[in-house]
Amino acid sequence: MREKTMNDGIAEWRDWLSFIGSPEQTIMSYHDPLVRFVHDHRMGEKLVSDVDERTLDLYINPTSSAGVATRRLRQAGVKSFFKFCSKKLYCEWNPAELMKIRYKALTFEQQEPKVRGHYTEDEFNQLMDYLVDFVDNAKVYCELRRLPRARFWANASSLAFWTGLRFGDICTLEKASLQGDRLIVHTNKRNKRVALDLDLPYLGEGLIPDLLRKVPENSGIYFFPEEKVLYDRDPACKTWSTSFRNWAKYAGIEGKSFHCLRHAFVTRLREDGMSYDKIGELVGHSSEETTKGYAHS
Repeated sequence: MREKTMNDGIAEWRDWLSFIGSPEQTIMSYHDPLVRFVHDHRMGEKLVSDVDERTLDLYINPTSSAGVATRRLRQAGVKSFFKFCSKKLYCEWNPAELMKIRYKALTFEQQEPKVRGHYTEDEFNQLMDYLVDFVDNAKVYCELRRLPRARFWANASSLAFWTGLRFGDICTLEKASLQGDRLIVHTNKRNKRVALDLDLPYLGEGLIPDLLRKVPENSGIYFFPEEKVLYDRDPACKTWSTSFRNWAKYAGIEGKSFHCLRHAFVTRLREDGMSYDKIGELVGHSSEETTKGYAHS
């Protein structure tokens, strides 16, 4: 067995996840909380082989109000980390395999998933009316500095509402993805392939190809090159989330994130009678249960 400290092991594991192409947001979701835990418990110089299941229980089952989703994410993270370390012979086995989330110790609020709303058609139209008006009248409002961001949010919101694409996939959308009236996207999350016939009514009936074809020819291989650069710097989308919520607030809409537009897409298709399996194919979900969680009545 080879000796490796927790700090060094975590750094090497993170580099490996990046090397094999894991989505940056997933890496950060696994990596950052574990780094904070190791730092707070002064385990950085402790050998990986000396960490046991009781120590990990403090991480996966904290005394805080963390909900089930957070605990499952932590569990997946430490399993990934110790699986990597066991393969590298930094430990004999993966102690995270013994870890269980202690559901009986959780309150109802901790066990119940948070209900995420969706944009209704009226709310979407309200948002678009505000953004389009801002773009058309930015000079009148003396807001030319904010014009590029308003234009991007108008385009991105339309894409999310009519195609269900995630924010990261929109920022990294390549021009080659548009094949006539068909959009083919290899998504950032699990590299799922999504193929969308954009001439269909529930996919905008030609609205999206027209929108994308208006992008300047000199913008390179990406439809939104500036946003692609900014997204690469902030894949966790914290800055983007705040920005979008602010624009939505200006439009008179409170408490709705950009991801709620993706929920709206799933909800609309389900209300039209489409099966969960088919919707799952269109949004790149691996599980029908995940798709069901996106549909709101």
